[in-house]
Amino acid sequence: MEFPELKPVEQIEEYARFINNSGDIPQTVAIRKSNAFGVYDLLGNVREWVDDWYVADSYTQALATDPRWLAGGAKVCRGGSCHCPVHLLRPGYRAANKPGIACEVNGFHMIAELR
Repeated sequence: MEFPELKPVEQIEEYARFINNSGDIPQTVAIRKSNAFGVYDLLGNVREWVDDWYVADSYTQALATDPRWLAGGAKVCRGGSCHCPVHLLRPGYRAANKPGIACEVNGFHMIAELR
């Protein structure tokens, strides 16, 4: 698989919603440009709430790249949000939120192939 060319940080506003261009609230999806794979809003706008339990040093405790078995008091959120500065808009960014507590900047990414 050939991966697309990475964009300079200066162009991130064309692709993502974050504190500089969101008004600090989630925005309508698919308004910014899509990435090279045709996916909109993969970074920013809302953090992606994933199934992993949050443990601050989870990757030093396990050899697996996705250590789901580690139990914690909160779940992992990835990717930054409309509330984050630009340096947190990356898939490796991990934040924690306890299940059952609502947070307007947590969400899910849904991808549909249109035919």
